[in-house]
Amino acid sequence: MTISRLAATLIMLAAIASALADNGLARRIQAICDSADATIGVAVIVDGTDTTVVDGAARYPMASVVKLHQAIAVCRHLDRQGMSLDDTLPVPAAMMVQGTYSPMRDRYPDGIPGITIGELLLYSLQQSDNIACDVLFGLIGGPQAADNEIRALGLDGFAIARTEAEMHDDPAVSADNWTYPLTAAALLEMLVTRPLCSATNQRYVIDAMTGCDTGQDRIPSPLLGTPAIVGHKTGTGDRDAHGHATAVNDAAFVILPDGRHYVLAIFITASTEDDATNARLMADISAAVYDHVTSGSNWNSKQQ
Repeated sequence: MTISRLAATLIMLAAIASALADNGLARRIQAICDSADATIGVAVIVDGTDTTVVDGAARYPMASVVKLHQAIAVCRHLDRQGMSLDDTLPVPAAMMVQGTYSPMRDRYPDGIPGITIGELLLYSLQQSDNIACDVLFGLIGGPQAADNEIRALGLDGFAIARTEAEMHDDPAVSADNWTYPLTAAALLEMLVTRPLCSATNQRYVIDAMTGCDTGQDRIPSPLLGTPAIVGHKTGTGDRDAHGHATAVNDAAFVILPDGRHYVLAIFITASTEDDATNARLMADISAAVYDHVTSGSNWNSKQQ
């Protein structure tokens, strides 16, 4: 099944893949997941067709992975409104609230008379800035507008319902922004293979993701020093009253030197493990996928 036909049967495909994936990659990923006291969902799509899903039937909180969805929605909004990434928006001091993660606020505590939409996207995608994210939600009409834009691409199996401010004020509503792992992987596959918005804006999002500053110990970790190009978006939630991590996520595309590619989405929830262990689990899964795609008969057969 190609990715263009994936959207219509996404949930069914996730169930089938989870039940039938008995290839070596699925077994390796499952073994890594089973080593932790956590619920871990993983989806891999290699070259748009070879799909592996492990524990993909649950709804996983997206946390800041939603900023990927939002970025695509913003770019589609700009195209429709005849706007540019160079257009500016004011960010008043009243929005520069304390208590939420925002490098932008730390740099401009008294507000900004005008900042380009492109700069806001960089803050959101590369530094996971929560205030920049909410400014962009305001631009397009809120979380529901972002949800509608992604559904217009033909995807289902996700929901975008809350702003960063709402999740900060009431962490319990964070689960209202959720996804199946395969949905996130499908969106990444679309991003790197088909037009979702103007070519300029889409390239901007892809390039921004390759410069992501957060989560270098997650999916990118085992790929450092390889010739692969990695773009990703992380998401990290709070710990609940029992000290369990509610969301430790990463969603990435990987471009190989020969032009082949794969996408990988990992979502961890209900984890009793510490932060370093959660990151290592994602790095181990990432290493297993890279090894599967680039070594042995799987790699050699693609090179012939």
